[in-house]
Amino acid sequence: MSEDTRQIEESVEAWARARLDDLAAEAAEVASQFYVGAAQERAQRPRDEWGRLGVRVRPVRAVRAAPGAFSIEWFTRRWVNRAGSRARTFTTYLRRGKGDRYSRSALAGVAQPWELALADALEERFAEIRRLARDVSRVRMVFRQHAKLERMITEGCVQRIRSDASTEPDVALGMVCPEEQAGSGLRWGKHGNAEANPGVARDTALGRRP
Repeated sequence: MSEDTRQIEESVEAWARARLDDLAAEAAEVASQFYVGAAQERAQRPRDEWGRLGVRVRPVRAVRAAPGAFSIEWFTRRWVNRAGSRARTFTTYLRRGKGDRYSRSALAGVAQPWELALADALEERFAEIRRLARDVSRVRMVFRQHAKLERMITEGCVQRIRSDASTEPDVALGMVCPEEQAGSGLRWGKHGNAEANPGVARDTALGRRP
């Protein structure tokens, strides 16, 4: 793999992680708006209208999850023995489905009317954040696949030349992998060792692009 590709891969990884961190922070800020609005609503309503809806932004901890991946999830919370010493809380996460946002019907089934109005409005921004995060992850994945392909091709080329050098040294003499010819100025000698490619060195000395 060329040095340019390696550097770009590192830059893409750094950009993707930073962008996902920024999007997660923005999602957390939007989530806080829900709780601020919920506190204001509950302050002027009887307890039976307080509702049980909540939203959470959390890292995806699956084994194969990409660094920086996060989820934005709505849930309901139910308390058992709330006034006792053995109070317990049960959390149930809502199903979003295949789209980028929770449907109004999914929220309406568990939310108070005021919760539904607040959550449905915030879901507009949450959906945009999910789309952006998915697109960032797609860019990173595509470039990872490209870099992997370059490595495989380069390694396969080197192995073929080494194999030819061990069995037919005259045939292998002077063979050059395309990537090496373009960037490193190396070719393979009779014994499978890298040596200077005089053609590339000459072009470089003359100021030509290899």
